[in-house]
Amino acid sequence: HVLKNISWTVVISLLILFFVGCIVLYSASGGSFEPLVNKHIFKFLISLSVFFLICFLNYNLIRKYSYSLFFLSLFGLIYLLFFGIESAGSKRWISIGAFTVQPSEFAKIFLIFALSRYYSDLEHIKNSSILKLIIPIIFIIFPFFFITSQPDLGTSLLLFANGICLIFLSGISLWIIFFGFIAFLFSIPIVWNLLHNYQKQRILTFLNPESDPLGSGYHIAQSK
Repeated sequence: HVLKNISWTVVISLLILFFVGCIVLYSASGGSFEPLVNKHIFKFLISLSVFFLICFLNYNLIRKYSYSLFFLSLFGLIYLLFFGIESAGSKRWISIGAFTVQPSEFAKIFLIFALSRYYSDLEHIKNSSILKLIIPIIFIIFPFFFITSQPDLGTSLLLFANGICLIFLSGISLWIIFFGFIAFLFSIPIVWNLLHNYQKQRILTFLNPESDPLGSGYHIAQSK
């Protein structure tokens, strides 16, 4: 039965988070449902509908088009660089008629599809094979740099983390993970120099919010 494909533990967890979110937004709005709580409810209902719709989809259908969807998301990121809507110094949205679309959100999902398909096709390859690292890294690098150039550091880091988690969960050799971590450490100075000043400030504030408690670290300090 199709309902057996649904993880009710996940559904219940989502509902709990949804109600907690409603309470927090209601409090932040000064005891009002407008506008935050109502928007939160609306977005959750749409997302929940998509969640159940995906549960009814055939797994093989998603697997079949995983690479196509990933490359389509890359095309959207490239298109965004030239024809995206610029707002506050960044290009993150594409206008399609009466709607606007953020390609980076699709890239995060379709990267997971593509890497899952790749590792599924290579399940007969040994975990010590470099093929289990090189191609997935390339899959991650392209959308990562396209999103970073928008600029959108937060989304690019989330996409990067998603990809790295899948590489780790693929059963790859611990030696490859070790050398990959060493390479990552050596790349930090290069990546740091490519960041904008405000992005560097956000990272420094995250690491030490007390350095500017009334400025960039204000919200972190208040949340504590």
